[in-house]
Amino acid sequence: MLCMDSPGRSDLGRLLTALGERLAFERQHVELVVIGGAALTILGFVDRTTRDVDVVALLDGGVLAPAKPLPPPLIAARNGSGLNVHFAGRLDQIHFKLYAFVDQGAGRHELDLKALTPTREELVVAARWTRTHDPSEGFREQLEGALRYLGVGDVDLVAERPGL
Repeated sequence: MLCMDSPGRSDLGRLLTALGERLAFERQHVELVVIGGAALTILGFVDRTTRDVDVVALLDGGVLAPAKPLPPPLIAARNGSGLNVHFAGRLDQIHFKLYAFVDQGAGRHELDLKALTPTREELVVAARWTRTHDPSEGFREQLEGALRYLGVGDVDLVAERPGL
């Protein structure tokens, strides 16, 4: 996670450009996948500041990937001389933001999720995906409450599994 003092969209762009230039100077090349508020801000889904850049994977030769597969493809949005940045797309963000909203409660995750204007079907798919990360009964109860709050009730929360 890269920490900074509440940058907005243009500040994030400058930060990533500077990082790419520094990596090029060091004769390094890194690819990273950005999720969360920074990705939502850069892609224009929300207009807010953020205090950090959440990186879900670093790719350089070998792959360090997330423990669970991401639902849809990534958006390649910025190429720099030493840095390629990919952003989780809208449906990815719905998955991550629903998980964070249930896990951490109301606040910026709820606002970000609402800004993405998910459909009922997208919330159901995201909810089932979150169950692959936390299958506990307590999380399921919290998830059901969050879904009801978001206008989605009576959902079978059997976790999605590839190939089923």
